[in-house]
Amino acid sequence: MLSKRHIKRSFSANALKYDRAASVQRNISNKLLSHIDKSLKNAVSNPSLWKGSILDIGCGTGYLTGKIKKKYPQTSVNALDLSSSMIKKAKETYPEIDFSQGDAEKLPYTDNSFDLVISASTYQWVENLEKAFKEVRRVLKPEGLFIFSVFGKNTLKELRNSYEYAYKKYFKSKKNIPVHKFISLGDLFDLLNNFQIIFIANEYLYTTTNKMETLIRRIKNLGAQNAHNNRPRGLGQRTVLKNTEKYYKENFSTDNGDLIVTWEALYCKTQIGITRHSRAKDA
Repeated sequence: MLSKRHIKRSFSANALKYDRAASVQRNISNKLLSHIDKSLKNAVSNPSLWKGSILDIGCGTGYLTGKIKKKYPQTSVNALDLSSSMIKKAKETYPEIDFSQGDAEKLPYTDNSFDLVISASTYQWVENLEKAFKEVRRVLKPEGLFIFSVFGKNTLKELRNSYEYAYKKYFKSKKNIPVHKFISLGDLFDLLNNFQIIFIANEYLYTTTNKMETLIRRIKNLGAQNAHNNRPRGLGQRTVLKNTEKYYKENFSTDNGDLIVTWEALYCKTQIGITRHSRAKDA
């Protein structure tokens, strides 16, 4: 179970640090933008003059939203984020865009409002994805497009495997470990049963860090902390983290001692009102 209150508080507390820490998210947003560009070129004769309506869910500080508005200046762009602090920063940077604070599982928009809904690296923090996707379908116009990215199940696998090992060692437990889980490509495919899938694929990105503390600080600056309701606190957590780092270094290091960090991005393009869909393994 995810703690929505914890997620909201965490992202709000780190809004001012987010952009400096979000290099991977920026890369994914840029890749997603290329998918959006390709889709619009296929759908309309002159995308730069297109006057459609767009919604960006989980806009954060507005990086992707701003790029979309610049590339498609004739469009009506709305953007939504759970964190009021993220929205405040986005509004300061892009005053021409309509930003709102709100929940992806309960979108504050009327039915059939948008031609295109986009989202970059957001849905891994949404507890009820089925409900969130139904909300997207509700606000999309007939034949509207839904193009998004989400972190896949192998994201931070080295850190999560190390943490699970240390947790079991300390608590001597075989129960489910209270750590955030990311979605698999297959599960995402199954959850999109209210859409016709045009394209679904994954991509791996790799970074390194000199120590686990640096990685955790970076994750915290993104607001992306462990949002599990039953995560340990206090002395137990400190001991678990110490053993996590030891296991991480012993099992997931480069030849020069840096720690390997894996990120898996899932990309998906869907549409309402078409019949064909395909499934791909790699972006």
